[in-house]
Amino acid sequence: MQNFLAICLILSLGIVTCNGACICGTAPFCRHPERCELFYQCTGQSQELFKCATGSYFSDYFVCANAADVPCVPSKYN
Repeated sequence: MQNFLAICLILSLGIVTCNGACICGTAPFCRHPERCELFYQCTGQSQELFKCATGSYFSDYFVCANAADVPCVPSKYN
């Protein structure tokens, strides 16, 4: 339930149309390469950048979770 609430509290930051491959490849979601609180949702030829609620990071399970429970090592995702 907590993860559901966290994902509901995200803030939309912008939509970008992809010319070619989106940053997520074929995955519907992926973490921002440098900021663990940001993630992309990719659909078709567009990707939208979102921000998790304060104190949350985007996890490997495709949800925003408590930052204390999600390791944030930006270089790991580059």
